[in-house]
Amino acid sequence: MLPFVFHPIAAVEIEEAVDYYEALQPGKGLELAEQVEAAIKQIQIFPESAPISRGYVRSIVVQPSSRWSYTLHYRVKPTYIRILAFAHQKRQPFYWFGRR
Repeated sequence: MLPFVFHPIAAVEIEEAVDYYEALQPGKGLELAEQVEAAIKQIQIFPESAPISRGYVRSIVVQPSSRWSYTLHYRVKPTYIRILAFAHQKRQPFYWFGRR
């Protein structure tokens, strides 16, 4: 299982989304955090299972997609996974593409 690291802004994006949903309804933010963890574990175990969305960047939708509109964008490096963005699917696409 490959370790992972967050781009600093990606970590903030996750925190802000979790805080937002937790403020809307207690427990909903925790549910989102758990689903993000599940997506990360999946890409740690099967790093190349998600489709390539652009260049070398792969993207995995946080499940269930009927409840959450977020995608994790990441790159597989030789010894780790770099999570570049936690992006809302209905906002500006590829705003994060300059991140390395």
